[in-house]
Amino acid sequence: MRHSSFTLALIGAGIVAAGSAHAFQRVEIQSLTRNSVALAAPVVFVTPGDQLRFNAVLTENSTGGVVGGGGLGLCLEYMQAVTGNPTLRNFLEANRAFVGDPTPDPIVNCHKSDATVAGSVQVPFTDTTVIAPWAALQNTSPFPGAPLPVKLYDAQFNIVSAPNPTSYVGFGASSVSGGQIFSTGSPLLLCAKPTVVVNVIANGIEAGSVSATIAIVLSAAIPAACDPGGGFPVTLALSGTASVPGSANADYSIGGTRISGAGAVVTATFPADGATTSLTFSAKPVADNINEGTETLILTVAAGNGNYLGVGNSAAASISDTGAPSATVVEYLDTLDFPDSPGGHYFYSSDPAEQAAVDAGGAGKFFRTGRTFKTGGTAPVCRFYGSIIPGPNSHFFTVSPDECNALKAAQRTPTPISVQQWNYERIEYNTTPPVIVNNQLACPAGTVPLYRAYNNAFTPAGVKNPWDSNHRFTPNRADINALVTSSGWRDEGLQFCTAQ
Repeated sequence: MRHSSFTLALIGAGIVAAGSAHAFQRVEIQSLTRNSVALAAPVVFVTPGDQLRFNAVLTENSTGGVVGGGGLGLCLEYMQAVTGNPTLRNFLEANRAFVGDPTPDPIVNCHKSDATVAGSVQVPFTDTTVIAPWAALQNTSPFPGAPLPVKLYDAQFNIVSAPNPTSYVGFGASSVSGGQIFSTGSPLLLCAKPTVVVNVIANGIEAGSVSATIAIVLSAAIPAACDPGGGFPVTLALSGTASVPGSANADYSIGGTRISGAGAVVTATFPADGATTSLTFSAKPVADNINEGTETLILTVAAGNGNYLGVGNSAAASISDTGAPSATVVEYLDTLDFPDSPGGHYFYSSDPAEQAAVDAGGAGKFFRTGRTFKTGGTAPVCRFYGSIIPGPNSHFFTVSPDECNALKAAQRTPTPISVQQWNYERIEYNTTPPVIVNNQLACPAGTVPLYRAYNNAFTPAGVKNPWDSNHRFTPNRADINALVTSSGWRDEGLQFCTAQ
């Protein structure tokens, strides 16, 4: 150790006689950051590649206002396999008084004289140190040559491996000024960041209020030492077609031990017991007597306090109305109220009460064509209604999430009187989307195709014709061919697969 003569000289001056008044040389970690984000707690969760920075600050060097003299052999102690060796910068050099030895040394070189360096105790489970002593020229100014508190230097660690499960970084002393005792604040406790994943345990059923459940899982349990604040919180976000708690017409409420939520934000707080790696989130369906088919809820790991990995991991569960009877979708046609629309104007309803109203003339001169198809499946069908003025005075149905979301995103609320748009109404029913077989769309076994045609209110070139947009949905391929041939409609192919 290149500064041993200086260290030994101060050790001799650092012996404190029993009963004498003690003065303290105190150094603390301040301005701690992880990856440039400020941290307040002495507990830091890290992963390989993280960067820790902090200041070594001398906060005390006297008793009763009497300034101490001499110097301080300050040791920065760490577990080399976890932290690597630090980079030390911006040393105090008051009156050119700084002398430093940032060469990594075994921890014994800092603490070989613990019996005579009052107050210095090895930081737990550390094996390496850099020793940086300061000496002041006593005929110019006492150490440290600046008003307290004063930053001695700043340190940077680039984490090279995950703590297993913990590691420490802190200060010790190889020497102190005569008559003084070394003291320091709490060392940094480095804990390994766990990875969070979410897994569906069970889907929900509205009939009987069967909850959907999702497991929130840590890759490793949190040790008790890594919990200074009452638990390890993980933040998650709720989304999906089911309305989240706190919104209008919420479709479920959330529960679970150590699970809390506000709207679309969920917090799972793990106990730091060294054993718990899984908590269960539950979503209890609200029995609203509305046939909404099967809706989804998605739980996604969100950015929280930076103490875990796995942000973006998600799991999708479903809540189904399997207790509700399957419905029949009825096709209606109105040619009298839409005389300029080639081939007439089609409308579809799966709601018996709405069907009764249409049959009674409540929606105009619509009549049943005799075509029907069944609801049932795993995919929700979005229903939109065009603005009556300026249009399109029509309904539109889609099972495509992309199509549904694009129309929702394009919708302006409140609807401007001069803008034509589709306005989202509800999930009309559930159906089955087609699958790809031999590079072509096809329907799974047990279902039949439902085709769609468009009346070309807007041509492929974007030219607007003088009638409202309208679509026909039918399981009969001949119906589509007839509209294309006789009325100039556009064949849009297979769209849904309906129950047989």
